[in-house]
Amino acid sequence: MTASLTSAHAALGAGSSALWIALIIAVLATVDLLLVYRRPESLTVFRAAGWTALWTAGGFLFGGGLYAASDSESGQSFFVGFLFEKLLFVGNVFLIARVVSASGWRGDHEQHLVFWSSVGAWLIRGPVIATSVALVHLSPLVVYFFGVVSFAAGALLIVTRRGHGPALSSRSSSILAVLAVVALVNLAFAAAACPTIHAFTDDALVIWTSNGLALLGFGPLYFLMSRPLLQRFHLLEFALASLLFIVGTKLLLSSLWPMSLGFAASASLSAVGMFAAASLARPEGMRNVY
Repeated sequence: MTASLTSAHAALGAGSSALWIALIIAVLATVDLLLVYRRPESLTVFRAAGWTALWTAGGFLFGGGLYAASDSESGQSFFVGFLFEKLLFVGNVFLIARVVSASGWRGDHEQHLVFWSSVGAWLIRGPVIATSVALVHLSPLVVYFFGVVSFAAGALLIVTRRGHGPALSSRSSSILAVLAVVALVNLAFAAAACPTIHAFTDDALVIWTSNGLALLGFGPLYFLMSRPLLQRFHLLEFALASLLFIVGTKLLLSSLWPMSLGFAASASLSAVGMFAAASLARPEGMRNVY
């Protein structure tokens, strides 16, 4: 009887903690959306970089708290999962910035596009993650399917980087058409986020929090991604593809080679750093991309 009561209290405590975490992320998401809706002229590169760093630091701070409050495995899984999800989110916003720029809409129209793009990212990510969690619980073999999805998504990024995807000529597309393309981008990255986080953990708390905290900072990040300096990173698709290939390898070879979290994190950072350096070293490549 005592054991049953203890178990019930533990379950209630876990449920209460999850509810509070969900509420906090919802409040942070609301603040983030309000920042997205600010006038573009109220942001500078310095402020946008500051907000981006603040949102990112908040995610790692939560990971530190999780590491201290629970077992070290959950904390480590969160750190690596959040790192991968944040890097994918940067790519998500970067491609949305490219879509909006290609549409030719500026001023208030661009502001509305960015706001609804951010709302769409939240609305799409939730159901996709919930579905992936349910599928993994249904059958552990689903992770191998996720591995194939990761490789396919990485290959698709490389194939479409030279404009073989949907094109939007300046002012020739309606706002709804642009939003439809943005929704496809959000859906594609939400689908890529599923195998990514499942490669590192099956803990529902880590899965939801790493995704939720990684999505914060859409507005400031969009402002940075739309600046000419950041657009010099024209090999970003290769960096994102390498992340997805690392995830796919970890999932498909999980039974043969249990890739460590440290190796996955160091490999991802090395890949991103390599392609960032290559982009800066060869800026003339931009002529073939934009």
